[in-house]
Amino acid sequence: MTDPDAFDDDRLESLLGRSLQGLSFDDGDEPVPDRVTQGSLWVHDFLFADAALAELVSDTDAAAPAGVRSSGSVRSLSYEAPEHFVDIEVVPGPASSRSLVGEISPPVIGRVRVVVAGVDREVDIDERGWFHVEGLRAGSALVMIDGPELRLRLDPIVI
Repeated sequence: MTDPDAFDDDRLESLLGRSLQGLSFDDGDEPVPDRVTQGSLWVHDFLFADAALAELVSDTDAAAPAGVRSSGSVRSLSYEAPEHFVDIEVVPGPASSRSLVGEISPPVIGRVRVVVAGVDREVDIDERGWFHVEGLRAGSALVMIDGPELRLRLDPIVI
């Protein structure tokens, strides 16, 4: 069995980099290859295996017909975790970009990390529990919340 400590950040980054070789991410209109999505989900689960999983309890897109994603309107999602709630709005932006605006209650100190199509964005959570991540492309988003009092991962969301 492989020693889990053998997978430090540098080694994981190298493995992920090799798996992405030869793939172009220049065209924002092309879908992300399935192997990249599956690899990202594996890395997400591996790095945050000790984090609590926040359960999706509400999604305004759940009322849309199957296969239809609302466009041009704000989508609201609510997650529940032990002792915390996370509310997120997916806000359409210019040139098909998206922003995530969220609140964690009760408020915690820490950072929110969002990975979409191999692009990693990290922002601080303010003293009221609010965060805002801008300039995300459409795709499957991995969201992690990390701080001294709270370590959460959310199920992937399509934004």
